[in-house]
Amino acid sequence: MPSSPSSLSPTENPYLHTLLESSRPFLRGELESIDKDLQIPCRRIALCRRRRIGILRKQFPNNSMARRWEARAMDESVSRMGAIYSLIVRRRVLIEQRKKNGQEGVGLLYKGDEEIELVFPQVFDNCTRVLDAEEQNEARELYWEGVCEGSKRGLDWAEEKLLMSVDKNPFVGEPHVVLGQIYLSKGKFEEAEKEAEKGLRLILEWGSPWDKRMSWEGWVAWTRVLLMKAKEKSWPQHSWGILNLGLVR
Repeated sequence: MPSSPSSLSPTENPYLHTLLESSRPFLRGELESIDKDLQIPCRRIALCRRRRIGILRKQFPNNSMARRWEARAMDESVSRMGAIYSLIVRRRVLIEQRKKNGQEGVGLLYKGDEEIELVFPQVFDNCTRVLDAEEQNEARELYWEGVCEGSKRGLDWAEEKLLMSVDKNPFVGEPHVVLGQIYLSKGKFEEAEKEAEKGLRLILEWGSPWDKRMSWEGWVAWTRVLLMKAKEKSWPQHSWGILNLGLVR
């Protein structure tokens, strides 16, 4: 299978490049390359999800929106587990990277004479910030408005809603990704690159989608497409061209 152009280079953004490389086994389903014992629980998660989806299809045979929202609620535990697995597997990569950045995000815990190195997840600014529940809800509603009503009200209106969403909740990647796509449509390639890069970093760090209309792997792949096109300073002007965009994982 031919390889696709890379959206990242090690020299441009070393941390993001390292983060993407450490995520590749999950993106490709090559769990045995991480840990032979990791494949069994992940297969069980996938089987559980397929069974749940089958149940939802029977419960809501003619209502795809209801199935989507029910699946979103039911997938929360699976998503949390996926995020935990991702953080555990990437711990060594993050430790090394943060050591190079001056020990940021690395702590030491002493247990007797033993020194234990701890890694603080990158999410929520290395776990130094708290997101208020009200702000989280407002950010979600603003995001949903921008996504659902943007085609009717225009790109400027959608951009404003998404910027407001990001202001309320800057800790998730999908609003940045959609903003990046809007900027691409407007020909604002530098802004698009900035938002796509930020969105990709956050999505990879979480290891789980915030907007569950698409899988984590799907969000990563699409954001890499946006980032690549922003660097190329080009964007299709018709829907058929957009549908033909894609990256090999």
